[in-house]
Amino acid sequence: MIKDILESLSFISSSFGLLALVFAYKAYKTSFKQLNSSIILSCATRFHQVAKNLKQNPDDRFAIEDFYALCNEELFYFK
Repeated sequence: MIKDILESLSFISSSFGLLALVFAYKAYKTSFKQLNSSIILSCATRFHQVAKNLKQNPDDRFAIEDFYALCNEELFYFK
């Protein structure tokens, strides 16, 4: 009788542990997707700002450096 109760409790606790692992994995994947979306949105916004500066001043050293910095950042995040 006690052995059956202990086996049942062991099965229940193992099931909860497995469910917790599945939930943690799904939360991780969702968080990762949200981070990627946030990075893409940030890079697109910065690209529009940098492109606007480059159109206004194509020979401006700081605008060119901003463009190169943005390209390097995009390569870093998307690898």
